Amino acid sequence: MTQFAKENIILEVLGTYVTVPRKAVELVGTPPRRWTVVPRPPGYTWLPESWGQHYGVCPGCHHRAPLLTIPQLLRCPRCSEAFPVAWDESYLRK
Repeated sequence: MTQFAKENIILEVLGTYVTVPRKAVELVGTPPRRWTVVPRPPGYTWLPESWGQHYGVCPGCHHRAPLLTIPQLLRCPRCSEAFPVAWDESYLRK
């Protein structure tokens, strides 16, 4: 995060600055200890179609990985650590 305002946050993503609505971002004091489940953003061409409707972000190394099933525990292909998957987050029930 590079800038924080009441309504928007400016993030640096892969060297590009992106403005995101504040309500779309959750700021936490401690990093997650479970895989974060991310719904496929509409129109994103950098995400392979073969990854399906969700991908996961490893809490250990931040590597992204496809979630082709609904695993409860997932081992990261990059760091080899296994973590639970956060399928119970409220934003996934919308």
